[in-house]
Amino acid sequence: MTKPPDDTLVSIVGSSYFQPIAILLDELLSRPKPTNDVKTSPPENGLACAISLLAVVCFESYSMRSRYINGVMPAAQKRPALGFLRDLYPQFPNLVEVTEVFILRDIIAHNHLWELGFSWDPHFNMMPKSASKDPISGDDDKYLLHVDISTHKTKLLQLNAVPVKIDRSDASKVLKVVWNALLFLERQDRNQCYVSHLSVVFGRKSMLFGHVVKALP
Repeated sequence: MTKPPDDTLVSIVGSSYFQPIAILLDELLSRPKPTNDVKTSPPENGLACAISLLAVVCFESYSMRSRYINGVMPAAQKRPALGFLRDLYPQFPNLVEVTEVFILRDIIAHNHLWELGFSWDPHFNMMPKSASKDPISGDDDKYLLHVDISTHKTKLLQLNAVPVKIDRSDASKVLKVVWNALLFLERQDRNQCYVSHLSVVFGRKSMLFGHVVKALP
């Protein structure tokens, strides 16, 4: 048997995240959506946070591949992914949306702290009374520019900035933004990002990952 020729493998995880995202998304959508104005349920919250984190990490992985492919370009010297992509592609269409999903990633990963005051109504439902963010959380310029402290949401996508309120609506928005950003990278150069052909098992059926994302509410 002839030994195959030596080659080089670049350690980009990228599309390996799609199937885990699909599994978590299938589990999330199979559950009834909880209603609570103070916080969402732990299963809803955990699944939505996990999906959002994996989606943003997936995008960062492809951003790193883009940096590798375009290593000779001056933009590749920019360490943060968003700064690199902004310099490489000034026409990037949804950079503000991508910035907001990166902020949500930080909110989850660093578990921003809020103190949430509430009371109980006669039916023992939680009713919100107050919400204040701990000053040690989210005090950088990016956060202050994109998050409305009075509404507890990001300004454009209306993503929940209170970690325990993150739910399926946030996960859906994050996936749509990330997917559109990946398709933009694909249109620029398939060598750096080729995702439109990739399938996952979702709802016990094989589907294009893009179709799964597009079908989200």
